[in-house]
Amino acid sequence: MSRRARRPARCPRCGHAVGAGVRSRYLPRLHALPGAPAPTGPTRPAPVPDAPPPPARSLPRRIAQLGCGFVVWGVAVSLMVRSGLGLGPWDALHVGLDATFGVGVGVASILVGVAILAASLPLGVRPGVATVGNMVMIGVVIDAVLPLLPPAHGPAWGAAYHLGGIALAGWGTGLYIAARLGAGPRDGLVLALAARWRWPVRRVRTVVELAALVLGWALGGRLGLGTIVYAVLIGPSMQWGLRLWGVLPAPATPRAAAAPVGRAA
Repeated sequence: MSRRARRPARCPRCGHAVGAGVRSRYLPRLHALPGAPAPTGPTRPAPVPDAPPPPARSLPRRIAQLGCGFVVWGVAVSLMVRSGLGLGPWDALHVGLDATFGVGVGVASILVGVAILAASLPLGVRPGVATVGNMVMIGVVIDAVLPLLPPAHGPAWGAAYHLGGIALAGWGTGLYIAARLGAGPRDGLVLALAARWRWPVRRVRTVVELAALVLGWALGGRLGLGTIVYAVLIGPSMQWGLRLWGVLPAPATPRAAAAPVGRAA
């Protein structure tokens, strides 16, 4: 019985056949020898090394970062309040619930936060330090900043206040979530839905904000130009902040193909 003929080994870069005694893992080294054939086939892209893991941080440092994120968020909300361009979608929803059921704006805010948290539990969201701090600390910062912040005078200053507040809100979101101590009810819901639906964070946040806007309007909440602007721009701002602080990976860039190796002189 004749032995089965073996197929000659070929270099994955140039396709030339080599001796059967050369193992495949040594094939790429043949091109480093004098007089080696130049690669003629398509070249493979150079491997991109994985990003190094973020350095471990102590718990006090993470708590301090969490608090700084809440302070930034409180300043952002204060700027949007002083802009005079309208309430945010969730604030409009809270006002609408108060107008419909007479529960008070503060109580409506707490009830909505608890309802969002309950809806997020089946999606794998677990409450953390940031969950409670988000509902308490931001309100404390707002009460402290509003008396110190003068109202915007004129449309130009109002637009600057409002757009600056949206940018700070996205930056502060990435800052406090990067502390890895949990997320607020609304941010946790957005991240869970983005993971479940495989959508970008900006798209999910925009859908959630527009849903709150429509529901608040249906319940009699006050809307303004700033309400619509916030609902449209907070999603991209949040995604930008999460990428800036390393919570989300940077956008993928096309890998440059490896240049073919020329014939040795």
